[in-house]
Amino acid sequence: KELRESGKEPLLYILSPKVTFDSYAKLLICGDQTIPLTSQACRLLDAFLNAPDYILTYEELLECLWKDGSGGMVRLRVAISRLRIVLSVDPEITVFQRDIDKYQLILPEKE
Repeated sequence: KELRESGKEPLLYILSPKVTFDSYAKLLICGDQTIPLTSQACRLLDAFLNAPDYILTYEELLECLWKDGSGGMVRLRVAISRLRIVLSVDPEITVFQRDIDKYQLILPEKE
């Protein structure tokens, strides 16, 4: 991932040669197409991008999305599924389940 900074906060994450994530505007930019993201999808993607090796445990994901403890495995799977759908604009980007209790954001290798 590559960051472009605006002021103090990074706003743009270059996920692949095709896709940029604008965390401030809550958009995925793919060529001339802009895809609006829900607040939940933005929080999820931002959490993955700031995690070591883009890996988060179930507990970290639940805490990220539902600080009040109202989340569960079913809600988490739905949130991950929705994120996968918007990320499918670039087939090289996905969210992969690792082990029993972890998910990883997979980005294409840099050239």
